[in-house]
Amino acid sequence: MKHGARPIKPSKMGNFRGSIPSEKCGTLINYESLLERDYITLLEFDPGIVFYESQPIKIPYMYKGAKHSYFPDFKVITDDNKIKIVEVKPERFLTTEKNLVKFMVGKQFCEENKWEFIVVSEPNIRIGFLQYNLKKIKNIDYHSLRSVTRMAVLELVRERREITIDTMVRELHQFNKQEIYSHVFFLIYKHMVYTDLVKSKISGASLIKILE
Repeated sequence: MKHGARPIKPSKMGNFRGSIPSEKCGTLINYESLLERDYITLLEFDPGIVFYESQPIKIPYMYKGAKHSYFPDFKVITDDNKIKIVEVKPERFLTTEKNLVKFMVGKQFCEENKWEFIVVSEPNIRIGFLQYNLKKIKNIDYHSLRSVTRMAVLELVRERREITIDTMVRELHQFNKQEIYSHVFFLIYKHMVYTDLVKSKISGASLIKILE
């Protein structure tokens, strides 16, 4: 499996490697851990991210008299044209000597290129119920949705300013319940309406608000 700047070996027991399609980038994005996969989920949802790549660069460096190569996990481009190199690392590995050296090398490389180097771990990626909710609202066949239903849902939210999904179902009784849920999920994922995806699992009691 080719993975950016280096080939990636197949998964072995205890390892979780694979690839997932990116709607934002129009290609498959490879990952080497479940934490990386969850980070990709955030990148796909974040409207401030316009493009990203997995392991796009190789940074050579010397350590204890020997040559090494560092392959950062992601290169991210934001909507204000800033470039970030992102290392995804479990908390338990953040302070190992090997990784601290890599972080230093990555930071120096980014400073030389006027980029930003950041390290993210579980507290930055697995925030409350965010991962659960994103997987739920993304797992919808949006191509089958009807625009007439979407407009009715959106107009009702605009009229009320904030409303629960259950209330929508009752008031938009001309539409199927599942269809309303699917359209609400679509509007949330596309940042056209808002609900708190961190504090609780999305449900009929979730309060939906309009985004100005």
